Amino acid sequence: MEGKKDLEKTSNLQETEEAKGFGIKSIEIAKLSIGPIPPPEILKGYKEIDPSFPERIFKMAEKEQRFRHISFYSGQVLGFFITIFALICSTYLGINGKEWLGGGIGLGALASIVLAYLYSQRQKTL
Repeated sequence: MEGKKDLEKTSNLQETEEAKGFGIKSIEIAKLSIGPIPPPEILKGYKEIDPSFPERIFKMAEKEQRFRHISFYSGQVLGFFITIFALICSTYLGINGKEWLGGGIGLGALASIVLAYLYSQRQKTL
């Protein structure tokens, strides 16, 4: 009896004047999946096509994650060494009478570190 009442409530929602004006006879529900792994219902569908598909999808997601981690950390290490090299060059130029050029290179190196940090913090909040 309880289920019948819920069904009646749903059908009453569909029969409002606004819904009639647009000719709506049903309600569609959309699902959003974010990430490399599809929801379980979709994985079941893939498994019906080929039993090895879900395992292959998981392996693909693991490889992608590994690649992103390696790329991220190698980018950080490379950025660190480039910045150190730029600061050494700016110090050398400053000592040898090219203060403006050395200051510009040093300021650019420090600004790039600060901007990279701020950008990474912004990405974490999104």
